[in-house]
Amino acid sequence: AEQQQQQQQQQQKQEQQEQQQQQQP
Repeated sequence: AEQQQQQQQQQQKQEQQEQQQQQQP
């Protein structure tokens, strides 16, 4: 169960990074 939580957090972090890259010119 702990591993699943970590994986979910990592996915969210990656998505946020992608959004930031798109926002940044």
